[in-house]
Parts: sequence; C-alpha cells; structure tokens
Amino acid sequence: MALLRKLLAKQKADEKKREARLEKRREYAKAARDRELAKRDGLSDLPPLVALAIEETLKTQTPEPVKPQEVVTVEDLVRRLTAIRERLFWLQAVWATTLSPDVYQEAEKYRSVFRELCEKLHDLDPAAVDRLIVGHESLLLSEPVPPRPTLPLAAHQWFELAGEVQSRRTVRAAPKPDGYVSDGLQSFL
Repeated sequence: MALLRKLLAKQKADEKKREARLEKRREYAKAARDRELAKRDGLSDLPPLVALAIEETLKTQTPEPVKPQEVVTVEDLVRRLTAIRERLFWLQAVWATTLSPDVYQEAEKYRSVFRELCEKLHDLDPAAVDRLIVGHESLLLSEPVPPRPTLPLAAHQWFELAGEVQSRRTVRAAPKPDGYVSDGLQSFL
C-alpha cells in the first residue's frame, strides 16, 4: 500500500512538472510573438494613447497648399495679399509662443501662396508689392527651411542604452592580501 501511495505521489509530481514545462513553453511562445510584433512596428512598446496618436498622425496627410485663384485686378491682389500677410503675422505670433510644427507648416503654405501672388502683382504694379512688404521682408519672403532628418526609434534607443552602459560605474573588489587562498576559510584565520 505504501508503494502505491509513493507511485501516485510520483505521478502527481511528474504531472505538475509536465504542466510547469508546458506553461513555460507557452510563455516563451508568447514572448516570441511579442518580439515579432515589436519588430514589425516600433509602436508596440509605447503607451497605448501615444501609439494611437502617432498612428493617427501618420494616417493624416498634409493638405496641399491653397492654389491662388486667377485674379486680374491690382486691387483684388492687394486685398488678398493683405489678408495673407495678416494671417502670417498671426501665425508668427502663435508659433513664437507654442513652437507648434503644425503652425509652422501652415505658415509655410501661406508664405508660398504669398510669394506666388507677389510675383503676379509685381508684374502689374511693383510699387504696390513694395508697400505691402516694406519692413517685413524677412518674414514674408523667407525661403522654407528644409526639414531636419529624424533618427529612427531603434537608433535612438540604442544610443540611450549605450549612454547608460558607459555611464555605469564599475565596482571593483578590494585587493586580496598576499597569501590569500580562496577556500572559504580565510575569515577563520
């Protein structure tokens, strides 16, 4: 009877070990799937709200700049250029306080339309163009700045990790005295 109990206990223990091994394998498989997902997109390691905001930003396309209408009279061109100039002044003030890239992009679109209309007005009445831009040439006629290249997320994380590794201090063990024997009994001497 005692042998039967031992056999049953051994079978239960073996069953528990087998279940533990299976559970470990499931965890490894799940971790492998998670790694694969992380390789596909760099958003899986971010908080959900941040990842969602980035996905929405990537999906939205920047609208094309508004093309100038065919305006033939000098008065219409001056009126339209004055409205665009006022909008550019307002956008410059908003950008100065927020540094928003959206505001900057909108200002660049208005600036390109302003330059196109200025060229048309310059052909009709150069003095009117000078009156519109006098004192504000740097804001109204500046060329767009090319966008700065960005680092991929993986490269950024690698540089952060390399910085952490380099900044870690190494703790060295105190030097051993002469005649030290590493047998574990040195403290008894």
